[in-house]
Amino acid sequence: MGSTMIPFTSDSCDGGYFYIASLNPNMGECILRPVPHRFKIVFRSDTLVQSINMCSSRTYFNLTEFVSILSGIVNPNICVDVIGKILNVRELVFVPSVEHSQGGYFELYFGLRDTECIHLECRLTGDLAVEFYDLWKRRSRNTVICIIKFVKLELSQEHRWRCTNVTGCTRIMLNLNLSITDEMLCWNPENDQVPIITRKENAME
Repeated sequence: MGSTMIPFTSDSCDGGYFYIASLNPNMGECILRPVPHRFKIVFRSDTLVQSINMCSSRTYFNLTEFVSILSGIVNPNICVDVIGKILNVRELVFVPSVEHSQGGYFELYFGLRDTECIHLECRLTGDLAVEFYDLWKRRSRNTVICIIKFVKLELSQEHRWRCTNVTGCTRIMLNLNLSITDEMLCWNPENDQVPIITRKENAME
């Protein structure tokens, strides 16, 4: 088949289908993984990446229930995807830190609510925190449904599970044109209470 080498970046995978030839699958060494697969693709000098026609209309989101996250039954070493209505966006702040080359990093906290009226805290850092804050401010007068792809789970100081971003991996999508987003936009809870969730601090594979 005819083929054309194209520049390959992490953005190339968002919603696209690709044919990849001449690559090396290596066992992943990191504990934290974006997907359950244990092997990672290692590109070579002769690796070929070619865009192909869409093979399926599926979105392939790994949407995880908030109750499962807060209960601690989700493996924190595997990134997950979450969706919910944005609530309680705090101010974007700069956190000084001698460990960062820029003298610190940006940090932002906000909440998501699912259709079971369960709330999940989210913490974004770095450039993604700034990007999310700017996108949200343009839509803050309207209901905003947020999908976050490839989030890492962490325990807060209050020992409650929350979501945070992984640099170069996590993606933010607001009011994406999907049926699940439309359903959540049309849904109005009568009682927006936060259920009490029994949690576990560790989840095993």
